[in-house]
Amino acid sequence: MNQTFFKKISVMVLVGMMWVSFTAVSANMPVVLEQTTNSVALGQPLLVTLHENPTTGYQWVFDITQWDILEFRSFEVVGGGTTETKDQTPLGAGRDVQWEFRSINPGFCQIQFDYVRSWEDTYKPVDTRIFHVNVLDQPGIQIFIDLEEVTNHPSVGQKMSVVLEENPTTGYQWFFEISDTVILSFVESKVKTPPQEGLVGAPQTMQWDFQASKPGIAWIHFLYYRIWEGKEQAIDEKVYVIHVHE
Repeated sequence: MNQTFFKKISVMVLVGMMWVSFTAVSANMPVVLEQTTNSVALGQPLLVTLHENPTTGYQWVFDITQWDILEFRSFEVVGGGTTETKDQTPLGAGRDVQWEFRSINPGFCQIQFDYVRSWEDTYKPVDTRIFHVNVLDQPGIQIFIDLEEVTNHPSVGQKMSVVLEENPTTGYQWFFEISDTVILSFVESKVKTPPQEGLVGAPQTMQWDFQASKPGIAWIHFLYYRIWEGKEQAIDEKVYVIHVHE
């Protein structure tokens, strides 16, 4: 009976050690970041719908990086009350709010929404949403499109990777900027998959590693351009939004 008891204890200890080992390995494994680019037609009406709770003092405010590419058209409360009769919203309850934009010129831009209390001097958002928009140089059907966004949620110390294909033989390469280097730090870059031998002009796959250093919201902005032409002549771009947690 004692032997059976000790066998059970041994199995439990072994399983516990395996679980701790697996958890430690998982925590150190790089997370591949996700990004979403909304490709829309010229003249396309666009919608962004978010939830907010103005009874807490927090509301969404937005900014567009390129106002000559997108224009703001209207704002309305679509759930939980109306802009004209805010008292219809139950005390302490939130509401769904919606912004309409329209694409007016081809190009890349992003809409950044910050969730803030407008009267606070520090103006530090408790949440951020970024919608990346690529306006194509072609007209489309005039129907509303709901923009999509992806936010990555690593914990402090977590390593993250961005993997992209580039073709340096054409002169084009990916360059990146981090919005807040206190929250995110760059670790290293490397060739993940080299060009295929014997194939002229073959692309290569690059990997960039980052690490979450401190709780907060930041993003990594990648631009694809020829270094001698400058980032203003970028032909592609990608944005990765990261919300680091404890």
